[in-house]
Amino acid sequence: MPRMDTTEIKVGDVVRFKSGGPMMTVEAVELAGSNPPSQKLGCVWFEGLNVRYATVDGRAVDVLDATQVIAERRQA
Repeated sequence: MPRMDTTEIKVGDVVRFKSGGPMMTVEAVELAGSNPPSQKLGCVWFEGLNVRYATVDGRAVDVLDATQVIAERRQA
């Protein structure tokens, strides 16, 4: 379950696209636009041994809570 709404996303949070996909760590947050502003998130994740990076819209992701992250990492 998501932990919070997107207005509270911060560096270090673990997020996942609402449509699914890998867990990603937020390494940068930038406000974009206005009324209300959206967040552009710089996210990193691993695919095997490769590090991937993308900028994503904060409205497209859910923030994962710590217990969910730990549980999924133990299953991997």
